[in-house]
Amino acid sequence: AIEGKTVEELNQPLEELGGESLADAVLRPTTIYAGGLLAALRAGAPIKAMAHITGGGITENLNRALPAHLDAEVDRGGEAGPAWSIPPVISYVSNAANLSLDEQYRTFNMGVGMALIVDMDDVDDVAEALSEQGFEPFVMGQIIPGTGKVVYNDAN
Repeated sequence: AIEGKTVEELNQPLEELGGESLADAVLRPTTIYAGGLLAALRAGAPIKAMAHITGGGITENLNRALPAHLDAEVDRGGEAGPAWSIPPVISYVSNAANLSLDEQYRTFNMGVGMALIVDMDDVDDVAEALSEQGFEPFVMGQIIPGTGKVVYNDAN
């Protein structure tokens, strides 16, 4: 998608990216989570663990927040897709590179920059605290008995 392209080509608006250029899409500054998360924690948000989803994607980052006897089951939503929005640039690059869904989740953050682990009973309170800090929280799965890894549920 990028290799071999000229600067002019990288700066051309792309329909697949909603009219944004590939250069603008890949160079967009990252979200900084520290201030909002600290404020939510100081307000008493009962967060058990956090995982910053960077290189290695969800697959190789979320597992770092898990004990050895639990798995994170991430709901990819089947044909309907996940509960969150995958940025168009990730879909564009994934299609251009012919990446499988598993490769995408092992490579990109898929639009999830920070994952939090909370008790199901606390989801609404934590979501409210995060919303007050300007975040748009969503439930991406559940914690289940396992071996400390990320597994995917692809059902609708």
